[in-house]
Amino acid sequence: MASIYKKGRDKRKKCCPYYIDYVDQQGKRRTIKGFTDKEKTRLLANKKEEEVRLRVAGLIDPDLETLAEARNAEVNELVDRFEEHLKRKGGTAKYVAKILFRIREILKETKCRKLKELSREKVEQALARLQSNNNLANRTLNHYIQSIEQWETWLVNTGRKATHSLKGVTRKNNQIDIRRKRRALTEEEFSQLCSAALLSEKVVQGYSGSQRRDIYEFAFLTGFRKNELASLTPRSFQLGIECETVTIEASISKHRRKDVVPLHPYLAGKVREMAQYIPPDQPLFPKLASRKTWLMVKTDLNIAGIEYVNHEGYADFHAAGRHTFITTILKKGASLPEARKLARHAEIRMTMNYTHIGHEEQAKALAKLQPPSTIGKNTTCQRIVSNSGDSSGQQDAHSDITCLSNEIIEPDANPTTISLYDAPRQKKALSAESALKWRRGDLNPRPVNPKSWPLRV
Repeated sequence: MASIYKKGRDKRKKCCPYYIDYVDQQGKRRTIKGFTDKEKTRLLANKKEEEVRLRVAGLIDPDLETLAEARNAEVNELVDRFEEHLKRKGGTAKYVAKILFRIREILKETKCRKLKELSREKVEQALARLQSNNNLANRTLNHYIQSIEQWETWLVNTGRKATHSLKGVTRKNNQIDIRRKRRALTEEEFSQLCSAALLSEKVVQGYSGSQRRDIYEFAFLTGFRKNELASLTPRSFQLGIECETVTIEASISKHRRKDVVPLHPYLAGKVREMAQYIPPDQPLFPKLASRKTWLMVKTDLNIAGIEYVNHEGYADFHAAGRHTFITTILKKGASLPEARKLARHAEIRMTMNYTHIGHEEQAKALAKLQPPSTIGKNTTCQRIVSNSGDSSGQQDAHSDITCLSNEIIEPDANPTTISLYDAPRQKKALSAESALKWRRGDLNPRPVNPKSWPLRV
């Protein structure tokens, strides 16, 4: 039985609320705040008692009740719960901050306070305003859509939302709005980049010329990203075995999986030299993750006389390393599945985004095709007329034109053999005996069977 009361200090005050004390379906005592009017508070207490009775009897679905409560929940509070979920899941601080920033920006633009006010139409309108006001690229806008869908998936999985109403928001085409297009370096350009760094006396971002050259070589021969290169220590390499490898831990890898990839023999020798003066747990390239690697590449490209930006795009560190690595191994004859494995991509479509095939490569591939006019250039068409060999000397009417490539086939030395060549059908040569039977059947047709004659009326 629910009880209604006022707190001791409020008993003689008229504007203070009443409180309701009751026991829920789990046997726990609950206290909720009522109204300043005693009768309204009594009605609320009776409602709570009735809800407890229905729950105990199983007449109220707890899932539907959870959905109803979540619909009236504040969206900011739900975003805070989602933040806790991402942190428990193991997301990095940078990743969590990006996801939450995008979600809060969309919700702020929709001006929705509660979950029940949120709709797909409002989200699409908010995205359009965000792109217009902030001049967002299509790819960036797609990241916003991905973040809000990820939040909604969590709401559905936790029972706070019934359906994916925001799933399927139209994404933009990335290819028509590329803000930072990258290009791969050729082998000659990359060689010039390494030579310029080695001969340079400048210290860029805390690295000498020889150190920069080593960083470029590791990026080109592994295809690793900047953070992955920064995590490499002598312990990351497995040397002295038949297939020497390098390992990227799951906490560093972009797709959060441990990667073990083959190591180039040249880098194996480099690592052996560097391991002589670097402790096993110390990074090969200290503080590389926080350095402006694009500035290093730009400086050395200028020394080598190579454009940092041209009509094909930027040649920053990611382009000079990873893009050049994937493009070069494909040019050297690697298959797409092999390139995907070495690049550690989930799909070949992503690998193709890193492949830069220029007009020169396309022209070389095109030159391998042989024009139709040059195929069988010495083709000779010969009409072969074969005699039947009978006493009348009648000429065989069934002679055709045969086109032979690079060779003239002479008539059969045996005059009793009749060669029949039909260009479209390619008939085989008939022997003299077969041809003779064919002529006899043609000159002496079989008589009509009297049984097949039509009856006269």
